[in-house]
Amino acid sequence: MTNAVSVSRVAWTDAFPWKPSDLAMLMPQTLVEHDACTTPEAAVRSLQAAYRRRDLDAAVRCQDFRSEALLKLRRHGAAFDDEALDREAHALEVSFRRATVENWPDFEDVTSTVTSVEPMFGEFYIGVEAGSVGRSAYARTLYLSCIAGRWSVLGSMYRPCTYAEGSRQAGA
Repeated sequence: MTNAVSVSRVAWTDAFPWKPSDLAMLMPQTLVEHDACTTPEAAVRSLQAAYRRRDLDAAVRCQDFRSEALLKLRRHGAAFDDEALDREAHALEVSFRRATVENWPDFEDVTSTVTSVEPMFGEFYIGVEAGSVGRSAYARTLYLSCIAGRWSVLGSMYRPCTYAEGSRQAGA
């Protein structure tokens, strides 16, 4: 019997159609400068490359804290003006910087691709990132924004990973 975990439009099975090494070969982890982030995939790769280099400023440039603040405030139904939006964006960036320095993400064995992107509203999109960490396969939902053709990852809006059944979770 095949066990499957389904996340959005991505389904994983015990009998993977590919090995993590196959995905690594198909999706080389190249450095993408954020100014060249003309696709969701390029934005995610740019952020991963910044984490691998331990380049905090590059990781910050891969994100759009103002859009993230706008999304957060709209979701909470809060009334806000431009000043409140700027304060929230600044708070999100400071929080991201602090959390990243305190617990730097390890992306050395991560291989991934963006498998789908759906519009939410305005400049906001929701995507599914699928990949592997070492020998463990995962899928995760992430939020993105696209303004003037430049894609950004909304960092703190990451959702937890769903690991394929039989895969070990990071830290397990």
